[in-house]
Amino acid sequence: MIFQRSRPDWKGRLANVLILFGLVYAWLCFTCVLRQGHVSEDDYVRMTQEIVE
Repeated sequence: MIFQRSRPDWKGRLANVLILFGLVYAWLCFTCVLRQGHVSEDDYVRMTQEIVE
């Protein structure tokens, strides 16, 4: 009984680490997708000046 208590729960820790990495990866993918359509302020000003000219 004492031996089973002191045994580390490596399967649970491995599952927690994998879930954490999965959440971080999903967040990075999400931010990358959001950034694809982003136009910087300098580019926006340049494009509006080209349209006016």
